[in-house]
Amino acid sequence: MDSHSSNSQPREYAYDVPAVKCHCNKLAPRDTSWSDLNSGRRFYGCSDFQDGGYDFFKCYDGKMCDRATELLLQLRDSE
Repeated sequence: MDSHSSNSQPREYAYDVPAVKCHCNKLAPRDTSWSDLNSGRRFYGCSDFQDGGYDFFKCYDGKMCDRATELLLQLRDSE
């Protein structure tokens, strides 16, 4: 399983916070970004995005400091 792919991580449905729905009225699962700019940040996204769904995106938490982002990228890229 490729640890660099967001598909290898299970998506979370956050039951302890109000439900977030996409423009298509489906629940938007909480996922974690592993992109260079937003590594480690959690967000809500359309569950149908991979299948041509909406580009719905809503941040769950704030931007991390540069050092934390740097460390997460190093961990992501280590084998």
